[in-house]
Amino acid sequence: DNGVPPVNPAWGEAESNPFALHVDEVSPTTERGSIRTRIEFPSVSVATLTTPIPDVGNHPPYRRCHVAGSWDEFKSMNEMCWDGSSYTCVVKMEHDQESFQIVVEGTWARRIYPSVADATQFMAHCLRGPDSGGYGANWVIGKDPRDAGEPGASYEVE
Repeated sequence: DNGVPPVNPAWGEAESNPFALHVDEVSPTTERGSIRTRIEFPSVSVATLTTPIPDVGNHPPYRRCHVAGSWDEFKSMNEMCWDGSSYTCVVKMEHDQESFQIVVEGTWARRIYPSVADATQFMAHCLRGPDSGGYGANWVIGKDPRDAGEPGASYEVE
């Protein structure tokens, strides 16, 4: 794997990964929400791809993934757990808004980030990486009022 994602006009832009990021609203009863990143390969002809789509099955596409965010000024990396279909990690908000990126194999040279800065689930964007780009291109929890972000709220990044 050379780290270069497939290119397909159906995904909306060149060099975008076929993934989607979703942020669920915080539940008022549990004070928890969730952020889901899922592999979502659109139906396309294999002939239109420059790189074949990987079949990861129940195996993780990477050995380890971490979440790094503004809750501690991006100083630590919280390891995500592989559950057989996705990586997950619970993060706790320290402020009304928090931003984050996903770091692959514990190195900033392999980060996953949105195609636009300060992306939310309510904005059109694609995932980029893993590569060394994306400085300042983060996902933001709490930027959109529908996120219901507040200090002390926990979110599951998936």
